[in-house]
Amino acid sequence: MLQYLIVQLDAASPSFCHYSNGGSSGLMPVETLRKAIFFAMTENLIVQFLVPDAPLPTEYETLMRKVEHSIIARQGVRADADVEIVEGIPDGEPTGWRTDGVYIVRTSKDELYSRCTQLARLILCSLRVNVVLTDVERFTDGDYPRYEQALAQMADVVVGSMKRGTPLPQSNILTDRLMLGDMNNCNAGVSSVTLMPNGKFYVCPAFYIDGGYDLSQGDQSIGSLDEGLDIPNPQLYDIKHAPICRRCDAWQCRRCVWLNRRLTNDVNTPSHQQCVISHLERRQSKLLGQRLQVKPEWPIPDLHYDDPFAIATQWK
Repeated sequence: MLQYLIVQLDAASPSFCHYSNGGSSGLMPVETLRKAIFFAMTENLIVQFLVPDAPLPTEYETLMRKVEHSIIARQGVRADADVEIVEGIPDGEPTGWRTDGVYIVRTSKDELYSRCTQLARLILCSLRVNVVLTDVERFTDGDYPRYEQALAQMADVVVGSMKRGTPLPQSNILTDRLMLGDMNNCNAGVSSVTLMPNGKFYVCPAFYIDGGYDLSQGDQSIGSLDEGLDIPNPQLYDIKHAPICRRCDAWQCRRCVWLNRRLTNDVNTPSHQQCVISHLERRQSKLLGQRLQVKPEWPIPDLHYDDPFAIATQWK
C-alpha cells in the first residue's frame, strides 16, 4: 500500500541512494508543488521533500508546511532537515555532525575499505547512519573479503565503545539485522513513488535520471499529476512475487529496484553483488550480536552460502 510520496523539488537535488545525479538545476513550478500537496493530502500520503542546495522561495516553504512531511537535504543546507546526505566519509570530526542526526553517507567501496574505522566512529556519534555504496556494480570476487574485513573492523570499534557505556548504534550495514523481524527494504513502487519537477511520477528518482541521461531508456514515468498514477504490473515490485527474496532473511538488504533492473533486467531480482554484500552484513551483524550478547529480534542462523540464488533449486 502506498504510504509515501517523494517530491524532488529540483532536478539537481542530491541523490540519497545508489544513483548519481549530475543534472542541471530546474525548480519544480509552484503550481506543480501545489497539485502535489493536494494529491498527497487526498491520498493520505506522507511527503518526503528532496530539496536542492539553493534556498527555496518563501511561497514554497509555506506550501510545504501544509502537509505532513520530512525533509531530505545535503548536510549543512537546512537546519530543519530530518535526514542529511553526506558525500563521502568525512575526515576527523566533521562540522555540524549531530548526536541526534540521521545521515545518509554515500561512499565508494574503496573509500569504505580505507576509512571504515572513521565511519564506525561517525555511526557511534549519530542517531542513525545509512551507508549507500555508489559502485555496487563494480564489486568483484576480490572485493567481498575486503568488505567483510571492513565490517569486522567497524564492529571492533562499536564493541570497544559499548564497553565504555555507549548504546548500540543504528546503521543499515552493521546493526539493523539485529533489530529486524521481517524484510525492511526500499519498497519503491510499493510503499513509495516519486514526483519529479516535470509533474510526472516515477518509481524512484533514479528512473527519472535514467531517462534523462540514457535516451535508450525513454520516458520511464508511471503517470502524472494531471493523468493520475499508473504503475504497470505493480505486483512485479512486490516481494510477495519474488520467490527467492521472500525466503531470504537478510532483512536489512536494500533490494534497490533500480539496481535490480540495471544489473539483472528485472526490478524484483537483485544482482549477485547485492546478495553477497547483504549476506556479509548479515553475518557480521550476527557476530557483533554474539560479542555484545545482544538478543536479535529474530534468531540469525548460520548459512552455508552468501547468495541465495546458489541454492534456489533446493527451495520448494
